[in-house]
Amino acid sequence: MRRWLRSFGFAWQGVRTTIRREAHMRFHLFATFLVALMGWTLHISRTDWLFVILFVALVWTTEIINTALEILCNKVESRQDPSIKAVKDMAAGAVLVAATLALLGGILIFGPYLQAWINKN
Repeated sequence: MRRWLRSFGFAWQGVRTTIRREAHMRFHLFATFLVALMGWTLHISRTDWLFVILFVALVWTTEIINTALEILCNKVESRQDPSIKAVKDMAAGAVLVAATLALLGGILIFGPYLQAWINKN
């Protein structure tokens, strides 16, 4: 149990480090807060919550991996290198794909709730 708690602490430190180091991660944190607030306010369904949580997790996971790869690439090669640039661009591309998917999913999930709320008011 002690090893598990220690591993959890290291993992949590990795999340905190990413939030502190990366402006994009702070944006994702803010967006997560807004999405959760919207979900709570609009009383989205349990199934919709599941998808919201999956989208948020996908974006956070890709951003953390992207940050880790950038740090590693910068440590391995400090000079401009086409291969390192390609790796960093691909990792950033993964975040872009995840964030775009989350945005489209958010529109599909929240659109009907917002439409109903607008029609009600």
